[in-house]
Amino acid sequence: MTGAVRIIGAGVFGLAASVSAIYALVLTGALGARPAVFAGAALEAACLREDEACTLSAVTQLAASAPLGRRPLAMALAERLGAGDGGAAAVLAPLVFERDARSAAARVQLAEAAYRAGDPAQFLSLYLPLFETDRAQGHLYAEALAQLSADDALFTLVEPHVRGARPYWGGAYLTALAGQPDVPLTGLISLYAEFPAAQPGLLNRLAGAGQWRAAYIGFAELIGSGALLRDNPAPPLAIPYNPGFATSPAPAPFNWQLWGQGAEYLEGGGIYAFFEGRQAETFVSQTFPLSAGAYRFTARMSGQVSETGGWFRWRLVCAGTSDEIAAFDMKRLSAAPADEMVDLSVPGGACEFVTLSLSGVPGTFPQPARIEVLTVKLENADAPGAGP
Repeated sequence: MTGAVRIIGAGVFGLAASVSAIYALVLTGALGARPAVFAGAALEAACLREDEACTLSAVTQLAASAPLGRRPLAMALAERLGAGDGGAAAVLAPLVFERDARSAAARVQLAEAAYRAGDPAQFLSLYLPLFETDRAQGHLYAEALAQLSADDALFTLVEPHVRGARPYWGGAYLTALAGQPDVPLTGLISLYAEFPAAQPGLLNRLAGAGQWRAAYIGFAELIGSGALLRDNPAPPLAIPYNPGFATSPAPAPFNWQLWGQGAEYLEGGGIYAFFEGRQAETFVSQTFPLSAGAYRFTARMSGQVSETGGWFRWRLVCAGTSDEIAAFDMKRLSAAPADEMVDLSVPGGACEFVTLSLSGVPGTFPQPARIEVLTVKLENADAPGAGP
């Protein structure tokens, strides 16, 4: 028990020693006829002992008139919530909240009642303080709030708060919001610009729904708005984006996505990937729009591979599918960086967006391989400088 509970317990159980004297005062009228004082003390002791006498009816009857503390009410509320007794919880929540405004259980119950009553402003006045009084559960409160934000009346109040206050839970809220199918996201790019960690969720939600064009427009708006300049400058829009693999706050899937533990950015630009050679794995990928035509792919790379032990493969597929457009293996790499060039053709009507990825291919006798990629370019084969 905490020190405070020990003091309460000592006070309650010490009551028996002086009950005769106090009872005499009650009989003589010195304290007034208030038998509820004794009933309340006895009930408080029962609740602290988790005794069966601590019943809902007893607690609610005495709560208004007897000096009943926060603890037994909170315990009764927790018990009723655990039993799924919403009616009893609704009765107890105001009593608990009156004594302890920091009670998460009471706040949630009262906030839910306000929401069900169609009062989003009252709901938020009760709900939003939870993020400060119960920070350990902040991500859960954010996810629940995102689910409720399909209600336009509620979201109309939440959105300016998130935009203006930029609360610590804003990223978690927007990440969860991106997963709500009933919330239209295409008009919220400027809001997501304030929370870079939530941007991949927004773009992946749109892309996952097959809205690649809307997702890419959102990505271009994030890049062009300058909102990403607060931390690190974002590279200008290009295809593929960020050809020098600079560390950038620009979100995937339209910036490079590093997968697993085998790949990392190099200081000053580029990526490094280590392949154990035992099973195929993807190290990096990016999605971008690409029209039909002839292209030259150029990658400046170095590393160590083996045709029998394992090597690396660049692969171009239609975004969101396994429909392959081109694949080229890197079975020989030099110790010094050198350009590797491959010509490829994108047929008409294949797809509007493609995904470029680098993966490891195991050999017959697996052994470790490594690669450093400094730059990647994809140029129209007819463009100046694209020739041999």
